[in-house]
Amino acid sequence: PLIHFQHEQEGATLRATELKPKLDKFLIERLKLTHEVKKKGKTVIEPKEEYKSWFNDAEKLSLNYKVRIRNTKDEKSQGEYKYSYFESRIKEEDKGAVKNEIIRELNLPNLDVIAPSAFFANNDKRSNQKYDEIVIGVIWTGIIQVEIITFINALGKQIEKLFPELLCVENFGTRQSKGFGSFLEINTTEDSFSKVLNTNFSFCKKIKVNSRNIYKDIDTIYKNLKNNAGTDVSKIREYYANQGIEWEKRFITKSIVKKEYYDSDNVMYVRALLGLAELHDYQKLKKKVKIKHIKNGDKEITRFQSPVMFKVYEKQIYVVVRDENISEILGEWFNFYIGDFPENERERQALPKLQVPERFDLVDFIKNNI
Repeated sequence: PLIHFQHEQEGATLRATELKPKLDKFLIERLKLTHEVKKKGKTVIEPKEEYKSWFNDAEKLSLNYKVRIRNTKDEKSQGEYKYSYFESRIKEEDKGAVKNEIIRELNLPNLDVIAPSAFFANNDKRSNQKYDEIVIGVIWTGIIQVEIITFINALGKQIEKLFPELLCVENFGTRQSKGFGSFLEINTTEDSFSKVLNTNFSFCKKIKVNSRNIYKDIDTIYKNLKNNAGTDVSKIREYYANQGIEWEKRFITKSIVKKEYYDSDNVMYVRALLGLAELHDYQKLKKKVKIKHIKNGDKEITRFQSPVMFKVYEKQIYVVVRDENISEILGEWFNFYIGDFPENERERQALPKLQVPERFDLVDFIKNNI
C-alpha cells in the first residue's frame, strides 16, 4: 500500500513530483553526470560538460524529461482500488468494529484494517474522531503506466535501462523506510530484485515471514532493533549498554516519574541513530516528549530518516542498510521537552540535553541483530 495524502481522489497513485527527483538523483549518481568545481571560493556541484544538454535546470540538477503516471486496465486485470487503514495498536478482536467505523466515516468500501503496523499518525485521530485527518493506504490492482518523455535519445535509453532498478531500491509516499509504497516494474523477478539490492546497499538480508500481516512482521523487527518489543529488550539499548552507555528512554522515564534530573554523563540519545522522531509517546506515563536539535553552526537537523529500510517483494521482506548519511547525526546534541511545545522557550518543560554517540558501525549492528 502507498500511504497517500490524497487517497480519496480518483486516480491516486504514485506521484510524478516524488518519482522524478528520485529518478534524477539515481541517474546522476549511477551515471556520474556531475562533478565538483570551485566557484568564488566555494565548492559547487554542476553537470559535466558532456552532459549539460541532459539537464533542463543545471542549478537544481533537474534532468530534461517529463513524467506522466496513470492507472490503466488490461485484459487480465480490470483494476480496482483497495484501501488500507493502519494503526500501531488495535486489539485483534476490535478490528471488525474499527473497519466498519472507517468505512462508514470515510465512505470507503473495499477497505481492510492492518494493525499493528509501523504507522502511528492515525492512532489519536480516530480516537478523537478527527476522521478528515486520517491517512489511508491505497493500492491500484491494475497496471500503473509510467510514461517518460524526452527528446534526448541517449538519456532516454539510460532511463529505460535503469528505471526498473530505481523501483527496486526506492519506496514512495509516507513511512517509506517501513516498506510502504513499494513498486516494481512488472517483469522484475525475485532473483533480479535481490541482485539489485545487494549491488546498491552495504547490507541486504531476506527475512522469513512469520505471519499473514507483513507489516506486523516489519513492525516487530524494527521495534526489536529500536524499542522494547514485548518481552524483548531493544537491541540498540543492549549494543550501547555493553559499551557502558545507557539509552535515553530510561533516563527520561525516571525524570518524568520522579521529577528529578539524574546524572546524565553516561546517558546518550542512542535511538536517533535508527531514525530521528519528532516526538516519543510514553503511553504508560501518558506523556509525550518532543525532540529538537541544537543547531550546530549552520547545521540544523529537522529530519533524519531511518538508515534501515524494508523492501517488499510480493510476500517477502528484505532488510537493507543505507549508511551513507549516518555521519549527519553522529555526535549531535538534542533538547527534550515534556508535553506541549510553546513558542516561548521559557515556558517549555525541558529535560537535560543529550548527545548522540559519536561512533556507530551500523552494518555490524544490523548483521548481528537481524
